[in-house]
Amino acid sequence: MCIAVYDARPRDGGGGDGEEVDDSFVARAERWRRPGLFLVRPSVAQVRAAAAAEAVVSGAAQVQRTRRQTVDVAHMLVQLAPLAREQLVLLEDDWLLCEGGWAALQYFIAKATAYQRDWAALRFSYGLNGILLRAADVPPLAQFLLHPADADNPLPDAPVDHLVYRWLRGKYARSHAYFGARRIVAFRHALFWHIGGKSAVGNAANRHQPRCYTTNEEWLFEQERFHEDECPDDDVWPCHGRPDGNTTARAELRRLTAIAVNGGAGGAARCGDWRVCWRRPGVAEGAVAGRCARRLLCEEGAAAPHAAARPCTAIGPKYRDDRPVS
Repeated sequence: MCIAVYDARPRDGGGGDGEEVDDSFVARAERWRRPGLFLVRPSVAQVRAAAAAEAVVSGAAQVQRTRRQTVDVAHMLVQLAPLAREQLVLLEDDWLLCEGGWAALQYFIAKATAYQRDWAALRFSYGLNGILLRAADVPPLAQFLLHPADADNPLPDAPVDHLVYRWLRGKYARSHAYFGARRIVAFRHALFWHIGGKSAVGNAANRHQPRCYTTNEEWLFEQERFHEDECPDDDVWPCHGRPDGNTTARAELRRLTAIAVNGGAGGAARCGDWRVCWRRPGVAEGAVAGRCARRLLCEEGAAAPHAAARPCTAIGPKYRDDRPVS
């Protein structure tokens, strides 16, 4: 796995047109350079195209900003597609992976593929965060976002996460022809927690932010959320493709469940033949499952990042709330 960070609008070195060397970007790239981590900047042509896209959109300034964000995302996909060998996950920069979330994500990917091998996307968060795509599907999505004004798309200037969803679910003639019967597969639990308050599309800073491992249905559209009424005893939706009987695929699902529950990640418990219940790890489990969380924002006065105590977690009452979730 590698991580690519895309800087949509790097500041130029004084020329104002993006052609000069971006000293700030180079400095950040050097600071964070390590194996498997890439900082990616747009080309000069992409910077100019994004500015032009915002300028030609008529209407309120918010509509212009929304269209600019869509073009920025499209250019990001164009730049990152060559780096993705098999899959690409869309992540925003103001979200934290829930403690134990990496183990839950690995479980979800394997199980979703067992249910529906040729999925269109995997969903485990909301907004433009937590969308796993196949590498081959990234360029067509980018081209749609660059040119969304089809005859059957009455809202080409909708927020980018709305457009991405409509493309992935096959709402338009172009996307329906591309995906056919392929569908979005949703995980039962939200695996990321949103810590940001700013919004490029005008959402309120104090809007509700679902906490870790809640049911993945808030802020999501119909064909990308988890439907508990259809799959009450499962953690993947749609669940009609699950293998039954004494098949090899069924044995593999039992193996995945055993790894999740007994693999030492914490926060996972078997709660049915087809379901693993996930939650934030407890204090003892967190010492193992939250190793990466030690580098996150710490509560004021919390233990040092390398102390033996529970890893630091981000400030926020919803994140600290450990009440059981369904």
